[in-house]
Parts: sequence; structure tokens; C-alpha cells
Amino acid sequence: MMKLEPYLSLMSINIALKLTLLLLLFLNFVAVRLVLSADEYNRHDFPTDFVFGSGTSAYQWEGAVSEDGRTPNIWDTYAHAGFAHGDTGDIACDGYHKYKEDVKLMMETGLDAYRLSISWSRLIPNGRGPINPKGLQFYNNLINELISNGIQPHVTLHNFDLPQALEDEYGGWVNPKIIGEVILQDKQHGFIGIAVYSSGLIPANDTDEDRAATQRARDFFIGWILGPLVHGDYPISMKTNAGARIPTFSDRESAQLKGSCDFIGMIFYNNLNVADNSVALKRNLRDYGTDMAAQLICQRTQRNSSLQDVTRVEYLHGYIGAVLDSIRDGSNIKGYFAWSFMDVFELLDGYNASFGLYYVDRDDPKLKRYPKLSAEWYGNFLKGGKTSVVGAIELEKDPSSVSVGHLFQ
Repeated sequence: MMKLEPYLSLMSINIALKLTLLLLLFLNFVAVRLVLSADEYNRHDFPTDFVFGSGTSAYQWEGAVSEDGRTPNIWDTYAHAGFAHGDTGDIACDGYHKYKEDVKLMMETGLDAYRLSISWSRLIPNGRGPINPKGLQFYNNLINELISNGIQPHVTLHNFDLPQALEDEYGGWVNPKIIGEVILQDKQHGFIGIAVYSSGLIPANDTDEDRAATQRARDFFIGWILGPLVHGDYPISMKTNAGARIPTFSDRESAQLKGSCDFIGMIFYNNLNVADNSVALKRNLRDYGTDMAAQLICQRTQRNSSLQDVTRVEYLHGYIGAVLDSIRDGSNIKGYFAWSFMDVFELLDGYNASFGLYYVDRDDPKLKRYPKLSAEWYGNFLKGGKTSVVGAIELEKDPSSVSVGHLFQ
């Protein structure tokens, strides 16, 4: 019989989940300039219980896809079909073998917390049934390593990585039968929430039409998920435009959904300008995009894997300052997690993207990690340095002559 100690230790993640409301901001760098925010601040301006961290996810970081009983998930299938520029997560950052090294970097950076995800197909290879002891031991070891270094583990239980076995059997989450098979009522009595993807949505023009389109985009991005969880139903704009193609909730289902999550996480990658596209509603063939009836406009920067990632520093400075402004305005925000801790396999872009605080040298067989300027900036901020917009502007003017020390007073 398998020992229970690792399972009990795994449940120690409760230490990181005792938050009544947590707004996790997994922030990426995609062409966003300085945002309006507090110009000068330091960590001590935030509440004492505010959590700063960073994160990765299992398929994007672990590698070791065929080791110790792990079976394929849908991202293995997707990547090996060539959709991510031919890149795969087979090796990724090799976090499965290098987790101690990476936890040491997290500790040296000064993180309060690390957001990880648990690979369903590593922990339960068939999607349901027996637990894989080696998979359980890995996550037990990782969590214990984090805790022993003073880092809170924040765990994502499902990061779009459904086991391929369940995908083949059910066709994914669109089949309601999968819920009865694999979802059980929480036994731990910890705090469980959901993270929702969104963007900063801004009307492209100061017109009633573009403002209405922006609200529709918010409904389709955020309200689609949070509407049922907060209000017990989908937004009116979705029900109006999608009609019978969107499911309806019974009174019982609505009551079960309303208020059913303990916290809400927001995932932000970029800002989008929104223009009205109501003409799309006249088309005979309709889908999610046409029902939104909005045109989304985004500028994107070129890939930049430079260790002198000046614009990412500006981005972090601006967004963390905006979080502070929101807290001062009364928002109940409990944490900020920068995405990603290191350059990982990005699910839609392979290794073409370079969002990490640490650069991973993929030409090095040992996948050596190197801190970028953003890692140094974040670390200095987490250790109490005062950051100012003036330093960020100086850095932009001449990045070659400015060190991270210029960003702090």
C-alpha cells in the first residue's frame, strides 16, 4: 500500500491558500508601455499580507514528458502536431530535474510565493483511478522545497492540460459527463478560485458605438466566466447575441454557481483597443467572435530575449504601481504574480516568446538560467528598494549605460 505521508504533505498547500480574496495578476510583456500609476513606491507601501510572486505551469516548465509514469495530455498532442512552430514541451525548462536550482533562484529573487500547476496526467495517468506514486512524490518534493525556502506554493489544479485519455473518451469539457467522472467536492476546506483571462479593453474611438463594443468585449471575455459565478447567469449581451446557442441554467444550477468561488484571479497579457463591428451580427454563420461584434486591435512588439529587457522593467513598474493605486482606491487585491519566472514553452507560441524574468539558454545542454534586468529590478523591489518612473525613463533613453541601481533610490 502506498504511504500516505506524501499525500498529506501535498495538502500542506493550504498554507498558501488562506486568502479570502486573491487577485492573481499573471502579467506578461506584450507591447504595453508605461501605464498611468503611482510614480514612486516601494514594497512597504503595500499591505503587510500582500503576496508577491511569479509562476510557471507544468507543461511549460517541467519537461520529462515520458518519465516516471506520466502520460500525454492535450498539449503534447497539440505541440507534436506542429502548431507551436514545431516546438514542444518535451524538455521545456527541465524543471522536473532542476526544481531545486529554480527554487533557489526564487528564494534569491525574494519571491513570497510561486504559482505552479499540477500535471493531471503525471499525477493520475489515466485521468481517473490510481495515483502515480512517482508523480505524487515529485510534487511533494517540489512543495516541500518551496516551503523550506520560505516560499508559499500557490497551486493551479487545471491549466488547460486535460489528459489525452479523457479528451479521447469525452471530447473535453464540452461534454458534461466528464464532470461527474472526475470532479469531487473539495475535502480539504481550503480556498478554491478561478483565474480568468482578460485584457485592458479601451474604446478605439470616443463614440457610443465603440464604448458599447468595449462593454460587449468585457462581457465576452470576463462576464462569460464570472457572470455565472457572481450573478448566476451569463451577461445579457451574450444571451441576446448568441440566442439559443448559449446554454441556459436552471434555478438550481444558477443558485449552485452563484458565489461558488472563494477568490478571483485575473490574467492580463496586454491592452486592446476595441471598435464596433455590429455588422458581423448580420452574417449567417455565427460564432463567439461574430457574436461579440467587436474588432480587437493590438500592437505587438518584436521578440526580445535580451538580458537588458528595458521595456519589461517599465511594464512591471507601471502595472505594480497601478495595483497599488487600485488598493488605495479600495480594491481588495491580495497578490501579484509576474508571468513568467523564466522563459518557458508558451502554449501558443513555443519558444518564440520570451516572457521570463530569467533567460534560459536553449543552446546549453544544461539549460542554464541567466537573470534579466527585470529579475534584478523585481528582486530589488521585493527587498525594499524604492522604484521611480524617473529611473525607468532614464533606462529607456540609454539602456546600455543604466544598471538596475539607477531605478531605485
